[in-house]
Amino acid sequence: MDTISLLGLPFIVALEMTVILGYVGIHVFKREIIFIDIAMAQVAAVGAIAAHLAFEAHSDSVIGYVSAFGATLVIAGFYSLVRRWNIGIPLEAIIGVTYAIAAALALFLVGVSPGGHVHIHQMLAGSILWATPKDVLLCGVVFTFAGLCFYFFRKPFAKISDDYEGAIRQGMKTAMWDFIFYALVGLIITIAVRIAGVIVVFTFLIIPATLSAVFSENWNKRLIITWVTGAIATGIGLLFADVFDFSVGPSIAFFLGIALAFAASLRQMRVTKTVTTIVSLATSAVLIIWLLSLSEYSDPIAMNPNTIQDYSLNKETVEMKTENEEIVDISQIVLISDTAKLVKIFNNSDDMEIRTTIVSRLLEINQKKGIHLAIKFLKTDPPLLFRQSIVNKLKNISSGMTDYNMEEPFNSADNQQIIKKVYEQ
Repeated sequence: MDTISLLGLPFIVALEMTVILGYVGIHVFKREIIFIDIAMAQVAAVGAIAAHLAFEAHSDSVIGYVSAFGATLVIAGFYSLVRRWNIGIPLEAIIGVTYAIAAALALFLVGVSPGGHVHIHQMLAGSILWATPKDVLLCGVVFTFAGLCFYFFRKPFAKISDDYEGAIRQGMKTAMWDFIFYALVGLIITIAVRIAGVIVVFTFLIIPATLSAVFSENWNKRLIITWVTGAIATGIGLLFADVFDFSVGPSIAFFLGIALAFAASLRQMRVTKTVTTIVSLATSAVLIIWLLSLSEYSDPIAMNPNTIQDYSLNKETVEMKTENEEIVDISQIVLISDTAKLVKIFNNSDDMEIRTTIVSRLLEINQKKGIHLAIKFLKTDPPLLFRQSIVNKLKNISSGMTDYNMEEPFNSADNQQIIKKVYEQ
């Protein structure tokens, strides 16, 4: 349950991105504009930073979104017109040039923007691990809208992606359809990059679509392969990050890359599609089971929660009762180095002193999970003495907690803004 609590929302958000970016990725692959998302993400970042400088708006504010999306609309119009002009320069080269210009402009704005490094980190790494129900809802609404547009306009989009010159000969308004396509991509990128970062968005967009091209040219089959690959790699990547305390974004990207390399190797060896699919799914299942087993057996309580457990740490014993009872000797909590054990004890205890001690210990040995547990603890609005202890420790880790008002409840508007800044950092 702890794993589900920590990774549930990130997994849902990642699945939403897999569905929409997987479809867009097939178009991008066919149009040979592989780096379109990086370029648009950079342009959107320029818009967001400009909004921050001009209006002191945060990246997740309405003004921030409008400014970022407005910048992508401008570049969408530019790309659609340049391709139609047929000036003899590949569109991919033009995309690269615009990326370089946007990157230079973003660095300039970051240099004069307070807290500019936060924008850079947010753009590259995102904060998918700290996805909230609001993020899930926002992605669901925006991606559903974009998906419906892609569905209703699927025929002209597919025709232009498959045969651009043929579409021109048939008298299609390619510039208009290209603008609509790039505008939708810009809308998706504006939302996705803020939550997941450029690395994850780029891998979702390109790797599953590339893998699907290895096995089929049929649109429907490629979509299925893209979505299944993205979902499996996302699940394994999140479990890997949780078990080994690794960054979520790079973990997902790593396993998507492994999936592509594995599929390409099997295809090169001329293995049939059926056998390839079976082997790929079996391998993924083995990896998932292996990661789950690591998580389970790393915690003796998970192996046998109904018996008394003894932990020998630094030649001292941490006495435990059954799963539903609290620890006997609280002084021994500071000797535990297993994060899973600490979270388990925290969830099984209602004692504020025990919970405060566990949060303090977890902040020492695993800052990322410690912050997650500290926020979870503050959500319960504990008594002021324990609340102050946790907030003071968070202040030492994050400057964003400086203005946290311990006299107000956790769900107050001011405190919610502060907690959000801590997540973004």
